[in-house]
Amino acid sequence: AAYLKRSSLKAVPFDKGAGFCILSDEQYSERLGKILTGKQFCQVKLDRSRPFLIDMEDKFNKKLMKLMNDGHISAEFYRAVRSTGVQPAKLYGLAKVHKAGAPLRPILSLPGSMYEPLTKELAKLLDRVQGTQIECSTSSVKEGLADLDLDEDEVLISLDVESLFTNVPVHEIIQQAADDLYATDAEKPFTKPTFIKLMEMAVSDVYFMCEGVWYQQTDGVAMGSVLSVMLANLWLFKQ
Repeated sequence: AAYLKRSSLKAVPFDKGAGFCILSDEQYSERLGKILTGKQFCQVKLDRSRPFLIDMEDKFNKKLMKLMNDGHISAEFYRAVRSTGVQPAKLYGLAKVHKAGAPLRPILSLPGSMYEPLTKELAKLLDRVQGTQIECSTSSVKEGLADLDLDEDEVLISLDVESLFTNVPVHEIIQQAADDLYATDAEKPFTKPTFIKLMEMAVSDVYFMCEGVWYQQTDGVAMGSVLSVMLANLWLFKQ
C-alpha cells in the first residue's frame, strides 16, 4: 500500500473474479470522469454558508418528518429510517478487465449514508414482488448448457446489457414496483403514493461524493444499493 501511494498508483479490484488491476491515479480519475460526464450525473454547486452533507441530511429528515406528521408513516418507521450523523455516499470504480481498455464499473457505496436505513426497510417490502430477485444462478445455467446439443445452423450467444443500472428508467420502474407490490395481499405499512415517495427518496436524485467532489445522480439507479439491484432485475423481468 505504501509503495502504491508513493508511486501514485491504485490497486483497483476486478469487477468479476478475484484480483486487482493496477492503474495510475491519473488513469483511474480519467475513467471515473468519463462516467460522471454522462447525462445521469451533474456536479453540485455548493453553498459555502453551510456544510453540504448536514444540509442534505436536514432536508432528508424533514421530508420524513412531514410524512410522519401528515399521518403517512408511523413514528416507529420514522425513527427506523431517519438519518443520524451520516457519512457521504461515495462513488468508486471496479475494473472491467474482461473488456478492452479495462473501463470502470461505477459502484455507489451507501453504508453509513443517509439513504442506508430507508433502503433496508424498503427492500423488505420490495422482496415480495416477483422479478426483483435473480431467478437463476451461474451454476444452474452452466448445468443447463452442459447437455445442450446445437444443430449445425445454430449458435449459442450471450447478451450483456450495457450500463444497465444507469439506463434503468427510475421513475417508470418505481411505479411498476408499486403497482406489483400493491396488487399482492401482503400487508403494507403505508399507501402506494407514500411507498413511491419513499422509493424516490432512496434511489432517485441521490447525492454522493467522488474524489472530493459532490455530484447528484438524476436518472437511472445507483449501483451498490440493494434497491437498485432489485429494480434493475424487475426492469429486465418486465421486458
